[in-house]
Order: sequence, then C-alpha cells, then structure tokens
Amino acid sequence: MLTEIPETSTDSWSHGELFVSLNDSVLQGSSAFRAAAQWMKTLDGRRPILLTKRTDGGGEQNTENGVVRLADIAVFRKSKTDLLAHNRPSAGDSFVNDAEKGMGILNLGLQHQFTECNHDSESAFRDCSTMRSQSTYWSPLLKRRLRA
Repeated sequence: MLTEIPETSTDSWSHGELFVSLNDSVLQGSSAFRAAAQWMKTLDGRRPILLTKRTDGGGEQNTENGVVRLADIAVFRKSKTDLLAHNRPSAGDSFVNDAEKGMGILNLGLQHQFTECNHDSESAFRDCSTMRSQSTYWSPLLKRRLRA
C-alpha cells in the first residue's frame, strides 16, 4: 500500500493505493527477491522518504532469514529511500498489517469470481487434487483471460 504521511496525528495511515500481485503458486514460487522485485515495480521510479514493510513473517519474508535481509538491502539501495523498516506484527495481530486490511475486499472479489464458475470449472476443482494439476488446468485459461 502506498500512502502519504498524514498531516496531523489524528489522520490515518490507511488511506492510499493498494497494489495486488497474484502469483501462480507452482510456477512462480515466492521468494524474498521476487517480493523485492515486485516492490521496485510498484514504486515505479518514485523515491519515498520512508518504506515500511509489514509482513506476516512467512518464509519468504521472515526477518530472521539472511536472504530476506539481503533483499531488503537491495530494495533500500535501489529505491534510494532514507529509511526502510521491515517489521512483523506479533502473532494474532495481523489487523495491524495494512495489506491484511485490504484482504476483505479482495476476498469478496474472488468469491464473486468463484460463483461465476461453470460446470467444467467445478469439475476441475473436484478432479484436480494437487496444486500441480490445478496449475496445469488453470494456467492456460488464466493467461487467455488476462490477455483479453
């Protein structure tokens, strides 16, 4: 989420643009450097004064992982920002994470997409029992739909 620094202490940090990136979990595995590249693409030449990353601490964003630290250093140097803070809310406090706040809207959109499934789609969900088989079935369809 890209936000502006609030004018007063009573203003909210939660107003701004939310950027969403969807990856194929089989063919585009998550990694700290993939996330860093997506960050740089999202910044699109902007030079922020402050970058804050709030994550759930998953494997590709666990701040104790050396690869994650290297990816953060790369983003810090490439973006020419003054400060990059990478923090992880404590367990059960995901409501603090700005990205988690946008998930309700995204889930509604995804549920709407799911309700528009036809008979073939329902069969694929039932018959494809692994992520690889799901990816094999859905990847060509999604690519055609995204190009349209």
